[in-house]
Amino acid sequence: MSKLKRNNVWLGLALGLIVPIIIYIVVHKIDQQLAHNRQRLFIIRDDQKFVISVIFNIIGFRLYMVNWNLYETGKGILGATFLYAIFYVIYFELLGRSFIINPM
Repeated sequence: MSKLKRNNVWLGLALGLIVPIIIYIVVHKIDQQLAHNRQRLFIIRDDQKFVISVIFNIIGFRLYMVNWNLYETGKGILGATFLYAIFYVIYFELLGRSFIINPM
């Protein structure tokens, strides 16, 4: 835990990029279970799962910026969130795509 309490932009960027991926996988697995129980292909659309996963960066951002006063790490998390926002606009809005994940 002490390694996560460093004031480092690169640590914040890494956390800001990795945490949403983990949350996306968890949300996707939950969606698979719910869809399987209701005999549907999916319940939550891919773009909604993406937004839900990136929202969790807000929790990390607040934790680092307000509670622990580690501003550089908070800036890294904010930077990762902006990168995800740019990706969202390009991939989902401009290209109109969705992730292709095979249902099990």
